[in-house]
Amino acid sequence: MTAEKPAAPEVYENDGKFIVAALKERQEADLGGLDDAQRANLKTAVITRKKDQIYQEKMDALRAQAAIVVSPTIQASIEKEKL
Repeated sequence: MTAEKPAAPEVYENDGKFIVAALKERQEADLGGLDDAQRANLKTAVITRKKDQIYQEKMDALRAQAAIVVSPTIQASIEKEKL
């Protein structure tokens, strides 16, 4: 959300209740108040999140290209287990 578009793009539902989100105030982060350990934790969290995102995007691209064929023997085995 931004100052130009302060409302969330959709209405959310949670446990039968509807939620409308809007930006009330924007406040810049004060990075000067962080110690070295906090900076390291934030850096690790951001890097981990980015790696996970890249991994997921790659997996999605590979799945879109994949042609998965289940052998008849495996398919029959799966069907027997369902019974």
